[in-house]
Amino acid sequence: MIKVTKSGSCGNSPKAALVEDLAIALETRDTDALCSVIDEATEWITTTREIVKGKEITDYLGKLKKPSALQIDAVVTHGKFGSVSGTSHFGGTEHGFNHTFEFTKTTFRTFKRVHSYASGS
Repeated sequence: MIKVTKSGSCGNSPKAALVEDLAIALETRDTDALCSVIDEATEWITTTREIVKGKEITDYLGKLKKPSALQIDAVVTHGKFGSVSGTSHFGGTEHGFNHTFEFTKTTFRTFKRVHSYASGS
């Protein structure tokens, strides 16, 4: 089981909580959690600058290594955008990440694009 530590700052913001949960789903490779917010037009610009579209996103995630632990540091939302930063731990190594989501509407039901960044140590 992956140990997840949330930011603790999303209690009064349903949008921030949703964005945090989506970032956790990306980092932990939880394809079931992402299926309801991905459509065929969704684009994911990965940390390696690959562009993965639509339902191929879940296939791509299935090939990635899962972290042993995850720490969310910050969550920010404004209008149709949300951004989450934190650290993923993989045994003896860790990497920082940021996922910036652009939703199709301010209702945050599906996202148009997510751009992911990572730094390793």
